[in-house]
Amino acid sequence: MPFGLRNAPSIFQRMVNHVLKPVLGDCYECYLDAIALYSSTPEEHYQGVEKVLTLLHKAGLTLKPEKCHFFQRQLEFLGYLVSEDGMRPQENKIRAVQDFPIPR
Repeated sequence: MPFGLRNAPSIFQRMVNHVLKPVLGDCYECYLDAIALYSSTPEEHYQGVEKVLTLLHKAGLTLKPEKCHFFQRQLEFLGYLVSEDGMRPQENKIRAVQDFPIPR
């Protein structure tokens, strides 16, 4: 479905949620075409990656290898820096607010 259509993003999100429903909240978070997998151990991560890739493959969905990053200690996701220490806003987002001109 072309993304130029008004409802395409929400329909795509619903479809991805349906495809990944067996592992929803178990090992991943998803927003449109961004899927973030998380785990406590490397073994759990391997299992989560395998589950998600299997479900996507069964649904006929493909991934772009250049957009895939595995075993990251931190990642930028929806404007936040997410790590084992928690979530915080990305530095460039904070800087944009700090550098905003003072109203006259």
